[in-house]
Amino acid sequence: MSKFKSFVHRTKDSINVKFGKDERTIDEDYEVLARKFETIATAATNYNKHVQQFIENFHSMSTTMTFLAEDMSDLYKNSDDQYNRQLSDKVMEVATDCEVSAVRPFQDQITDTVVIPLNDFIAKFEPCRQLCKQRATKLQEYDYYKTKVKKLMEKPNKDPMKLPNNKTKMNQHKDELDLIQTQSMEKFTEIIQEQPIVFGPVAQKTINALLNYSSKLTSSFNRLQEYSVETVAVTRTATDYAPVSLKPLPTQQTTTSFVKPSATVVVPPKYDCDWFYLNSALAQEGPITFAQLASKFKTMELNDSSYVFGGDLSDWKPISEMPDLKRYLN
Repeated sequence: MSKFKSFVHRTKDSINVKFGKDERTIDEDYEVLARKFETIATAATNYNKHVQQFIENFHSMSTTMTFLAEDMSDLYKNSDDQYNRQLSDKVMEVATDCEVSAVRPFQDQITDTVVIPLNDFIAKFEPCRQLCKQRATKLQEYDYYKTKVKKLMEKPNKDPMKLPNNKTKMNQHKDELDLIQTQSMEKFTEIIQEQPIVFGPVAQKTINALLNYSSKLTSSFNRLQEYSVETVAVTRTATDYAPVSLKPLPTQQTTTSFVKPSATVVVPPKYDCDWFYLNSALAQEGPITFAQLASKFKTMELNDSSYVFGGDLSDWKPISEMPDLKRYLN
């Protein structure tokens, strides 16, 4: 900062500042408009980029749902689990519906009402920036000759024509600088005045597009409501799909039938009771003994995804969720 000096040369629109040996003219009015322009240009460019990221992310969401449905289908395509096969089909259906009825209309609406107007507005920035570069170059040339003239006035040169020649060049660059600066400031003012005209409607139309997307997306997702845990517990029965919180259906057999297990089956006391299970058609079967349950598991009439109920269980569960039971069934 020791080399920084300000010297007295002020006009109504400029300040001459000395940095070391070089003087630089700073036009305050120009600088204020230039900063406002850059703020608007940066905000508009970022807004345009971010609103298009919505489109990319929404497409990604529906695509990911499609992949998820394919994964579910692969998991259950060779299984008797009708419930999850139907669920995978429904997820695929909803993923397609989200893309068609929500994402693509959002993309079209955003493109027409937000992206295109912003692109037209942003296209005006580059000519302004080119004028700024031209002004910066011309300002350096003007300041260079202005400094030379000042030095020649303080210390005349042996050549008497050197001072007038440098003054001529200085004035020439000053005229060119004034012309470019006037053009730049007119462009800045035009963009600053146009900013609220462009951004007001753009912001409103962005919100409208998001609300429309949200409404259509909710409508699509509501089609999965019947597969939610709460809905399944209320509306489904054991003969429809694998239940979530259902007790076994009543049977005509009122007495408990115990059959002594074979010598090859070890039955823990907590499992030595009547058992119920859902067959491949998701119909309830039972009661049967633990030995009979183990036999069906070994012959693969039942598998890990089969739902059973018995003993101290308070709800239907797939065998895969009960490692201890599975160990004794094997």
